Amino acid sequence: MMNALFSSFTKPTTIIFFLLMIFYYAKIHPVAGFSTATPNNDQNINAKIGGSTAASNDNDVNNNRQVFSEIAPLRAAMLSKTWQGLMLDVEEKVGVVPELGSTSVTTRRSGPELPRRQLCKAQFAMFYDNTFALALADKHSSSTMALNKRKAITSLVVDGKLVGPMCKTYASLTQPASMALVAETETEWSILSVIVNPTERNMESIIAAECAILEALQENAKGKGVTSIRLQAKVREALAANPEQISLKQAEIINNDTENEWIQF
Repeated sequence: MMNALFSSFTKPTTIIFFLLMIFYYAKIHPVAGFSTATPNNDQNINAKIGGSTAASNDNDVNNNRQVFSEIAPLRAAMLSKTWQGLMLDVEEKVGVVPELGSTSVTTRRSGPELPRRQLCKAQFAMFYDNTFALALADKHSSSTMALNKRKAITSLVVDGKLVGPMCKTYASLTQPASMALVAETETEWSILSVIVNPTERNMESIIAAECAILEALQENAKGKGVTSIRLQAKVREALAANPEQISLKQAEIINNDTENEWIQF
């Protein structure tokens, strides 16, 4: 057993991940239209995105916008990996079931929310894989090499084109916290993934978090003169919010490829 444990920690991918966490623990980089304040103490991004020390009012959109920032891909990858573990724990141990006693737990979540949660799992996996790939590319000291490595990320494709160099990650430090992966050009922003802290169970709070980060992204894009903002259809399917709540127009299917279906804001 000890040999198996030791071998798991000596795998190249595990070593690289932990080296990146140590040497590439980047600070949050503010962007136009977002807060320029750096969170401190228990308001730092790790605490806020992973825990309950975030902004107190999810429904106050004006307050929410003050805590949106662009974050480094490695930070986003680390947090999404943590959230993946939290999601598994939430799915396996939902908590007290009054009908079964004060100390009971259910071993598997079920009901109408289960299909969406399964889609969320796919979003978490997609978000982590791609942000970690971006982090690996960015670790190169040469900007040219980093750019070339980003161009080689085959999972980041929009309209048949590799978009690794155009991708940025954003975080909302609201309660619950959320993150987004976006491919940006001068005229169009394509939202590739949106994830929310999976420990939140209140649907109204989840919807508020989704609406807040999407509205902030739209405002930031428009502030930069971007004329088109769209959401990948498979991302929409994993959201708790309905199209009206996030101001989406009717879905426009670009072609029959489900990987390339988009919904316009």
